[in-house]
Amino acid sequence: FLPRDGYRYGQAFVMTYIRPESFLGIREIRPHTSYFEYRDIGSDFVQSARWHVDTHFEWQDGMEFHPGFNWVKEGIEAPFQIHPGDPNDPSDLGVWVPAGNYDGWEAQWVFYTDESSLVSFNGGVNVGSFLSGSRVSPYGTVVFRPSPSFSTSVRVDHNDVDLDLEPGVRDTFKENVVGVRLSYFLSPNISIQSLTQYADRADIWSTNVRFSWLDDAGSGLFVVFNQANGFDTRSRDTPLNRSFVIKYSKLLNVARW
Repeated sequence: FLPRDGYRYGQAFVMTYIRPESFLGIREIRPHTSYFEYRDIGSDFVQSARWHVDTHFEWQDGMEFHPGFNWVKEGIEAPFQIHPGDPNDPSDLGVWVPAGNYDGWEAQWVFYTDESSLVSFNGGVNVGSFLSGSRVSPYGTVVFRPSPSFSTSVRVDHNDVDLDLEPGVRDTFKENVVGVRLSYFLSPNISIQSLTQYADRADIWSTNVRFSWLDDAGSGLFVVFNQANGFDTRSRDTPLNRSFVIKYSKLLNVARW
């Protein structure tokens, strides 16, 4: 599965590592900057681009804080629906973003506690420009890891979006997505993982269950089940989609230089 095709991709990344001998218990400081962009092969139209400026502060106990800023550009070649309408209101046609080029700055803050602990937390917030308007998007995950072979986590994402759709017309929407993830490793190469999510605005439940038996270099056997249930004009019990996939991949070294 490819999320996009017919593009040229460019990327640059620079980072330096600073390890102070004694400064507020900080183990390492990692200032860095990166840039990437996608361009259409034929027209050279910029599909999307981002310049990221950030510094990672890591403490001796494993806690991390990442204050950063992003310049983001999105090129929209055709109007698209960024948010579906209210399934309980037939007059709500959702939120459509007009074609055009959109760019602006956003602030990004990320926080981690020690991920090797029995209970850990990671989360953050993005605040600033978004397409033709702005957004505030806090998120957070609580992870419970009672043993090296088992972990479970709960993640909550909130999006508060305000868009200028056309002169004199504004639209706002809020959405919450809650997800529960379970992971169990029978061995370093064999695992069962599941993810169940609920999006309140679209009223959609989705489930992904994956069994993997890995060889070297990430190849091996994958068995995946996906299903999404939500509002449907025929029946609320009708799945929006359902799939069962079995995949096996193997890397062969046919020549050695």
